[in-house]
Amino acid sequence: MTHRIASERMILQRHVQNFASRRRTALRRAQSSLPVLVSSHNSLIRRRLGAVDPALQDNKAISLGLTAPKIDGILIRPGEVFSF
Repeated sequence: MTHRIASERMILQRHVQNFASRRRTALRRAQSSLPVLVSSHNSLIRRRLGAVDPALQDNKAISLGLTAPKIDGILIRPGEVFSF
């Protein structure tokens, strides 16, 4: 319960910051797949990084798995900002 409250608080704080900054934030989603791919990127999700704890790589993979479906299809128009 405490985690959910903290998460909701951070989301609300981000919305207030976005509103106060007067930057236009990308919020619109494409209704269907877009016809042109402008950019693509592939990299390893889990990789060895010296003395870095492998659990951090696992956590990164989980975070990306949760986030990707939520940002897929967001349209970033000229003058808009996208951040996550």
